[in-house]
Amino acid sequence: MNNSDIPVNNFHRVLRNEPEGFFTQLLPTRTQLDTFKECKDLIQEALEVILKEVYDVKPKFRLQGSWAYGTCNVPNRIGQEMDFDYGCYLPERCFPDEQKNEAEKLINHVKQCLSQLCFDQNWELDDKNPSCLRIRGFMVDAHFDVPLYAVPDDMFNDLKDVPISSRKNSDIVEGNEGFDGLSNRKYEGSLNFSEDTQPQALSEFFGESNFGGRSGVITFGESVEGRQFDGVQKNESAQPPIKDISLIRNDGEWKQSNCERVREWFLGVCKEQPGEGQQLRSIVRYIKAWRDYNFDPSERKQPISLALMILTVDSYEHCQQRDDKALAKVVSKLPNRFLEDVTCPNIKDHEEEVFNDYNGDKNKYRRQDSELAQEFSDTLNYCLTEATEARKCLYTLKVCLGDKIPSNEDLVSIHNEISQGAINAKNKPVQVATAPAIIPSQTGG
Repeated sequence: MNNSDIPVNNFHRVLRNEPEGFFTQLLPTRTQLDTFKECKDLIQEALEVILKEVYDVKPKFRLQGSWAYGTCNVPNRIGQEMDFDYGCYLPERCFPDEQKNEAEKLINHVKQCLSQLCFDQNWELDDKNPSCLRIRGFMVDAHFDVPLYAVPDDMFNDLKDVPISSRKNSDIVEGNEGFDGLSNRKYEGSLNFSEDTQPQALSEFFGESNFGGRSGVITFGESVEGRQFDGVQKNESAQPPIKDISLIRNDGEWKQSNCERVREWFLGVCKEQPGEGQQLRSIVRYIKAWRDYNFDPSERKQPISLALMILTVDSYEHCQQRDDKALAKVVSKLPNRFLEDVTCPNIKDHEEEVFNDYNGDKNKYRRQDSELAQEFSDTLNYCLTEATEARKCLYTLKVCLGDKIPSNEDLVSIHNEISQGAINAKNKPVQVATAPAIIPSQTGG
């Protein structure tokens, strides 16, 4: 029997149903997006003024990390925070002197600027993270990171700025029924449309700088995933000169950063997938949420998001309207893959970099990663092929993924053959073993 012939249950809607599905519960709310946008505008305006005075160059800004990839989740356990990364870029020509001196000069100006802003807004500035300046207090369970970068001059020149005044939140949603009449309905729930899942639309929403002036122009066509729309027209001009850039750390050190390389790789992969990689990004979200729920960073190191993205891309196969099967396929490969080096030959100039090295503790943590991944895989297989009741499926998923899994049993379809098999097994008569024959002893005269 082929795998495609094996009867399986269907819990796709547990993951994708609106408004209660797991995917929807992982998305930032409309209020959270607006708050991040307002915070970002204030930070950007303040830094533009001070850095233009100091360097005679207006900085440019780019989304970083999961916001750039369209995979940002809200926290999936108590104590976690949503991380918004917004990189501040200056050209290398601004730093003619010794790197450490230039770094100290830049950081002092930025810290002074953000300290005043935080005082005015009643926020808190945290400079303990060596890689960025961090702001808290604008939203519960969230922080805003401002990493500073020195960018090759030609790459900086190719970044086209989007003035803040021309890109307000209302510009995206007002009058657009393609966003489910968002503004008309005063929608305050989780966003379950391409503004969050499509990286190009997130870029448009936050008004980041784009290479070659390219930014998404949202169009409203049905995507292959149904009610979602992922259509984005792009200005397909020449590719920007993507290179590694330099992260200027708080301790004065300059560190090579692959952030733009990773973004280029992942968005390129998504572009080749049906629906611009909408399902692929969803699978990444689910696996990150599993990581967040099961790995306590206060107790042990955890797999980094980039490693999870690489492993997902390596094993992903598109499965139309079946996130459950696509997720199970990827997770089935994780136990063995976690024991190996996680590398990505398609991230330019980082082809041999190991993303699960754990700084020398790799054997211990890789083994633990593998064991937890095996439990995850067993859970998904049970829900697909063994669960005879919807409530059992939902309970098992909650144990593995947390309370963001909905409790609505109508979202699970149990296959007739699986449920009938359970009924037949329950009603099957008990077989009574017959007494064994006793053979008389042949010993004696």
